[in-house]
Amino acid sequence: MASDLLLESMKKYYRKLIRDRVPENMNEKQVAYEIETLQKDDYRLELKRKLVEEAEEFLQASESEDILNELADVVEVLRAIQEEFDIEDTALEQRRKVRFEKKGGFKKKIFLLWSGDKT
Repeated sequence: MASDLLLESMKKYYRKLIRDRVPENMNEKQVAYEIETLQKDDYRLELKRKLVEEAEEFLQASESEDILNELADVVEVLRAIQEEFDIEDTALEQRRKVRFEKKGGFKKKIFLLWSGDKT
C-alpha cells in the first residue's frame, strides 16, 4: 500500500501524443508509465495539438542546434499530419505555390503594425 502511494506521488501526467519509440526507451530505463492507443478522431486532434506544442518549442529555441532539433520535430509532426490526412507531397506543394502566388512569401520581412481592415 505504501509503495502504491509512493508511485502515485511520483507520477507526472503528460496527456499528450508521443513518438513511437518513447515507450521502448522508458522500458530500457525501467520507468513506469501508462499509455493508450488513440482512435482516429482523437489522434487527429492530438496531432494538431502536437504541432502547436512543437511550434512553441521552436519559438523558444535560440541556439542553432536547438533550432535545428525543434524544426526537425515540427517537420516530423507535419509528415504525420500529411500521412493521416492522405495529403500527397505534390498536392501540398501545388497548394503552397497557389497560396504563394496569391499572398507571396516572407523574403521581404514585412511586419504589419496595424491595418484599417481585417487582413
